[in-house]
Amino acid sequence: MFGDFSASNPPLFKQLAELQNQLDESNAEKLQLESQLNALKAQQLSLLRELKEQQLVTAEITQLRQQVDILAKNKKKLEISLDVITEHADLFEMQLVDAQNSLEQKVTERTQELEEKNNQLQAEIQERSRIETELLHAKESADVARISAEMANQAKSIFLAKMSHELRTPLNAILGYGELLQEDLTDMGLAEFSNELHQIQRAGEHLLSLVSDILDVSKIETETLALSLTEFTVNDMVNNVVSLIRPTLKGNILEVRCFNKVGTMRADATRVQQILQNLLSNAIKFTKQGRICFAVKLRADYVYFRVKDTGIGIPAEKLSSIFEAFNQVDNSYTRQYDGSGIGLTLCKQLCQAMNGEVYVKSILGQGSAFTVQLPRYPEND
Repeated sequence: MFGDFSASNPPLFKQLAELQNQLDESNAEKLQLESQLNALKAQQLSLLRELKEQQLVTAEITQLRQQVDILAKNKKKLEISLDVITEHADLFEMQLVDAQNSLEQKVTERTQELEEKNNQLQAEIQERSRIETELLHAKESADVARISAEMANQAKSIFLAKMSHELRTPLNAILGYGELLQEDLTDMGLAEFSNELHQIQRAGEHLLSLVSDILDVSKIETETLALSLTEFTVNDMVNNVVSLIRPTLKGNILEVRCFNKVGTMRADATRVQQILQNLLSNAIKFTKQGRICFAVKLRADYVYFRVKDTGIGIPAEKLSSIFEAFNQVDNSYTRQYDGSGIGLTLCKQLCQAMNGEVYVKSILGQGSAFTVQLPRYPEND
């Protein structure tokens, strides 16, 4: 078709060919421009990426600058502090030197004190060792002396027991013959001789009582005393004691306080009566025209016997030794009151033998009070 058209209109065909060539060139330019546009877009993307990276770097640079500013400020503060420290360094050093010198002086003084103390302690240790050695020797000597004293006391007790037994036999015979002789003299009308014989009889009975007390003490110390425990009425026993004591009052007033409600008790009645007679006899001996109170009381599982007088009393320094054997308040040869000094010892030992005790309270010049405490019914009798 174009061949018929080109043959019939050659100029137009030429123009059309030129336009086709221009179109081809335009397409080629378009492709080239598109290629350049794509390249520009790629460059733009690359530039955008670089820009973003540059912005990040700028932010980091800003942070770093802020940190640098902070460090600069801290540096200034440190420089100021260092300046202050530098200014006071000499003063600090002088103070430190003074403190060190003072400390060294104190250490030296303390060392000297410790050395002196150590020397004193060494001396004290040596002295204590010497004293301990002496005490050990003294203890050994005391043990030997104690054993010797115990053996001597045992031998004394055995000797007293034997001698007391040997003395009682002839004394009983003398007293028996004295009674017979007194009856014969009375029958013969020789009353004046009978009275003198009665004085001898009383002295013999006193001596027999003393020998009996010594024998009892010896038996207790040698652990050969036998107790006879029986149940008895306390009031009856008190009446027996009072009936024996009343004739010996020597102008004193005896007040008895014992009620039937005390009832009975289990003990060695003879030994209890012996204790009470000893205490009442002592009260009478050391009381002149005074008052003696004999009271009995039941409290819990114990019976209490109390003998209180208005006599001469006992000095406070003598109370701790009043129950020691052969000991009296007045131990001089010119003492006013007679006695062997074993009565209270025997009372205490008999009380302890019956699981009891005896206590004393006294005021010099006002009187004394002795309290006997005995279990009403001993557990292991």
